[in-house]
Amino acid sequence: MKNFYCPDIYNGIETYETYIRLYGMAPYAFIDNFSIKAVFGSFPSMIWNGGTIITGVQDLGYVKSLIQRYFNLNIPLHLTLTNPSLTKEDCYDRWCNAVLKECYNGINKVIISSPYLEEYIRKNYPEYKIIKSIITTEEDRDYVKDLNEYDMVVLPRRLVKNFDYLNSIPEDKRNRFELLCNDPCPINCPFLYNHYKEYAKVTLYETDIKTAEKEQRIQCKTL
Repeated sequence: MKNFYCPDIYNGIETYETYIRLYGMAPYAFIDNFSIKAVFGSFPSMIWNGGTIITGVQDLGYVKSLIQRYFNLNIPLHLTLTNPSLTKEDCYDRWCNAVLKECYNGINKVIISSPYLEEYIRKNYPEYKIIKSIITTEEDRDYVKDLNEYDMVVLPRRLVKNFDYLNSIPEDKRNRFELLCNDPCPINCPFLYNHYKEYAKVTLYETDIKTAEKEQRIQCKTL
């Protein structure tokens, strides 16, 4: 079975509803053994969000309706709460906690990088299964051992095509690793973690999106 973790919880619902409807009408038109295992992403104005910027209003009613639509499709949500620059105080953000409570159904999971947020969620939302973010894997470590603490681990980009390493993962553990394949950075980008930190500044209202993107372009021109 080929399990895909697809992007954009907030803007992708129409695409996924269309796919499910068409698959139900003509499954023979699709590749075999294909599954949307989950959809990852976040909701507008969540300071816990990381990796991308999602603009929009804080509409809890619409968030509830989106969660229900995905539930009706039998597609779990993986919330990307991967802002690496959060403080302990940021963990008490009312909007982020409101969204997290709405998604707290025993099926959805969270992707986390901040140790402060991880501790907070383990304490206050103990039934959430936690995925270790790519942002926490800057240094090499025993990723298989990490599965003792995390439900899944997103492997760093440098290992995505390292087949010696991939083949060394025990077969019964392989379905608990995620390979990021939609990142715009080259696989060996030396500024990958800086990019996440720049977007984190935008999410935390410490800079604006144009400044962050300008900084990224300056860095990438040196490659």
